[in-house]
Amino acid sequence: MRDSIRDTLENLKKKEKDLNASLSTPEITSNIQKLTSLNKELSEISNIVEMIDQSGSDYYYQLLIASQRLKELDQNLDIQLMSYSLSVLANHALDRMLTNRETREALSQTLSEQIEQLLTPHLK
Repeated sequence: MRDSIRDTLENLKKKEKDLNASLSTPEITSNIQKLTSLNKELSEISNIVEMIDQSGSDYYYQLLIASQRLKELDQNLDIQLMSYSLSVLANHALDRMLTNRETREALSQTLSEQIEQLLTPHLK
């Protein structure tokens, strides 16, 4: 029984060495490095989008507050909801730009039209 366990352990160690050797090929190592680099880039893009999301919502909020004080917007408008909605539109446009699904000009025009449609009913 001990010999059987010892043989099994030795076989496991041999298979581990073989697996490590097969995973250490230059091609696999190169692929792992590429994936690591890509993951880092995606993480950086995610951080940028997060920063834009936070600053965008704050930017729209301040802009809407100022417009409401100047009596250009309906006083009953929910500023937080509107700033969030505008931020979502901008983030969606940014997502489309990052994934190259549309040209910048088309995105800019679409975003402008969406913002106009959202805000026009609330303008005085």
